[in-house]
Amino acid sequence: MAIKEYILEDIFSSKPEYGCNLPSRDKGDIKYLTQSELDCDYKKINRWLIMSSSIKKFALKKGDFLMSRAGTIKSYYHSIDEPLIFAGYLVRYNFNKSILLHKYLYYWTKSTIGLKTIDNLSKTGTTMPKLNPPIFKKIKIKLPNIKIQQQIINIIEPFERLKNKINNIMEYLKMITLIQINNFNLPTDTSLKIFNNIQGYSFKSSDFKNKGQYKIFKISNILNNNEKNFSYTDNIVLKHLLKCGDVVTGLSGTIGTSCVIYENNMYILNQRLLAINSNIPLLIKMLIEKNKKILEQSSTGSVQKNITKNDILNIKLNSKLINKFNELISKLYILNLKISNVIDVIINNLVNLYII
Repeated sequence: MAIKEYILEDIFSSKPEYGCNLPSRDKGDIKYLTQSELDCDYKKINRWLIMSSSIKKFALKKGDFLMSRAGTIKSYYHSIDEPLIFAGYLVRYNFNKSILLHKYLYYWTKSTIGLKTIDNLSKTGTTMPKLNPPIFKKIKIKLPNIKIQQQIINIIEPFERLKNKINNIMEYLKMITLIQINNFNLPTDTSLKIFNNIQGYSFKSSDFKNKGQYKIFKISNILNNNEKNFSYTDNIVLKHLLKCGDVVTGLSGTIGTSCVIYENNMYILNQRLLAINSNIPLLIKMLIEKNKKILEQSSTGSVQKNITKNDILNIKLNSKLINKFNELISKLYILNLKISNVIDVIINNLVNLYII
């Protein structure tokens, strides 16, 4: 397989294009892609603009490639025919398609070498990582020919489509649970206190390792449980060890968010987190997220918001919802989480196997 190295600016087919700088609206006639939605499904994007001639030039076309230029540096590949305007902290790059396919470049940015290259270039000593076009265009990339690039894309894409189907199933299960929550009046005498719960362990800085027997489940892992976002430890604290089906929620920072654990004896809970053990984890997850505004209102702290364990445990629960149907829904949800995680591992391994 012949490989040739290029500098990205040498294979631009047009100048980089900065996105639209208009503020988003709650309603409009075209969706607005900002940096925070780069990992979202199109249906979940809930920012809007009013379409006008002045913003048409910011409309994405199928096959477009974007990079964020500040903060959390991410890439985006527009794989659908849906209308979308991209925002100002994003940059559209166009390349000579006889040399570089946009989808291949997207996979390269997800590979170990791509992530390392981007991380090194974006951390320039400032407090916020930046990857503006003058920096991005200097990246050197080794490329096989177009035919090989397309073959690699054809290997990885089916797993992405499968993952999207799994995610759609999970969203459907969440919708079913949410419908039940909204169609019952929650009584005043039953709350999440009926379930077992644990609070996180206060690790010492020396406990955090790059490798170890257990993963330390931190607040940031609620929203991002990617393998690369974990710290490790060999310090086993049994009463803080998470079990499959535990619902983890934050007492600081990400208040009103939660996630369901789908593996046994893999994670140890870090401080400022609460885990609830039950036979209806998805229902509890949805109840916590449904009460997000109430939890935020009861929080204290000017810079970082904090709540107590009782703020979570006092959330009311309707006993009618604790039935075999909800247990089945939760089991299906956890099964899909496991499948989605396996697919992520497969995609990651394929990217690193084929991307140079």
